[in-house]
Amino acid sequence: MSIHIDHTGAFASFWNREFPEMPCPPLPKKASDLTMTARETLRISDPKLFQNLFANSTTSLPADIANRRNLGESIPSDATALEAAGLQWEAEELRRRANIAELQRTNQQIDESRKIQQMDAQRRDAWTSMGVLQRMGHEPMTPEKVAYYRQKYGVSGQ
Repeated sequence: MSIHIDHTGAFASFWNREFPEMPCPPLPKKASDLTMTARETLRISDPKLFQNLFANSTTSLPADIANRRNLGESIPSDATALEAAGLQWEAEELRRRANIAELQRTNQQIDESRKIQQMDAQRRDAWTSMGVLQRMGHEPMTPEKVAYYRQKYGVSGQ
């Protein structure tokens, strides 16, 4: 069963918006049906419509990429194959989403780093505001420290 989607209305809207002084031509079947100016204007101003009108058959896509596309689960590495099949808008959309996700991850890492730095600064400020005796009370005495100080001050025994 073949599904046909009519893009006549979208094309007419594009034409009237971009070329209001020129009569609207019939819906083009292939990109060469349009003048170079009209074709490039359509490609730039409405890449999704351009893709819908002129994309090659998706049968040229590798099966795994076609399956992910059909399920709506395309991944950024699919972009090159989508472009080769004439699905430029989908490829660009995948790349745009990947860039947004990377930016969000980077921002999250920056926020986490800022929190850690803030906590370190608070600990450092608290430490510097303590007196010597308070600092000694806050430092755990490990067996290594005990042995070091016994040796340093010549203390022997228990």
